[in-house]
Amino acid sequence: TPLEFECLKFFAKYNDVKRFSFAGDPLQTLNPTGFDWGRIRNLFVESIGKELSDSERNDIARKLIVSKFHQNYRSQGAIVELANAIQHHRSKAINTEDAIKMIPFEGAKELPHLLQILDYGDKKAMKDALINSGVGNVIVICWATDDHQLIEMCTGENGDEILKEVWSEQGILEEEESSFRTKLIIHSSSSIKGGEHTAVLLYKFGSSHDNKLDSLLEEHDSLRNVAQIERIPVSYAYSRLYVAVTRAFQNVYFAEDKDGIEFWKEVKIKHNIDQSSLFSEVQSAKNIKDISDFFMSEDLTWENYKKYRNLWVNNHDKNALFAAIR
Repeated sequence: TPLEFECLKFFAKYNDVKRFSFAGDPLQTLNPTGFDWGRIRNLFVESIGKELSDSERNDIARKLIVSKFHQNYRSQGAIVELANAIQHHRSKAINTEDAIKMIPFEGAKELPHLLQILDYGDKKAMKDALINSGVGNVIVICWATDDHQLIEMCTGENGDEILKEVWSEQGILEEEESSFRTKLIIHSSSSIKGGEHTAVLLYKFGSSHDNKLDSLLEEHDSLRNVAQIERIPVSYAYSRLYVAVTRAFQNVYFAEDKDGIEFWKEVKIKHNIDQSSLFSEVQSAKNIKDISDFFMSEDLTWENYKKYRNLWVNNHDKNALFAAIR
């Protein structure tokens, strides 16, 4: 905001805004804020050129360069392609120009996985994955706006059946809800933001988005802008999906009921014209017992403990403290 900009100027020697470099990722702006690099650029021009002529002001504007960095050093290529496809579709749906095609530093490996939850065996395997979330390689992200809604999904009358069973079995009491990650390390897109993990499991994103991601079902060429009244909630839904997917270094798993699987099978997102699919074949959730990311070991849990503990010591992140305790 203009006020924040004036405050930041105090950090510059002699209030010289030419000494500033700002960095940020508009795609990681989870909550809609109206953030726009062009507006930030204009604040510089106005601040430097208050007493200058229009031509001098225009000369300053030409020297203020917004550079885009396109290299993605975190995720392997198949995940980056999925993230690119999401942003490509989002920019058309909400009529914005902030889509950035990322170039993966690491080549494509495994495609994102679709795990179907149908029978008792699938539900049992998924409960095990939820209980071990964050303790091993895989961390679970739910379609919740924040911890309050996440707790509602785990405890409320209209909550998720499997999450409610896990919550109950872990013995999380009402007075412990503010620190529930001492017993269960699951996240919303908000609470996972900034995190990095070997693998992430997106739990029932396909069947829980309340039609806010339905534009993914339309071909990009025929996709129309969403109605103005829907622009912010749709943008927010896309951002939550994008942030969740891009937490992973190596693998992304979508765990879904039947409706969710059908949704992802019908999506029309592509970023390269020759891409046949952005996802692997559908597997039964009970197959996770054969997937190495879901294997547990003492060495792995010890490494994760040290990672969470260091986050707490260095950043005072209370969620990291709770995860270390878990």
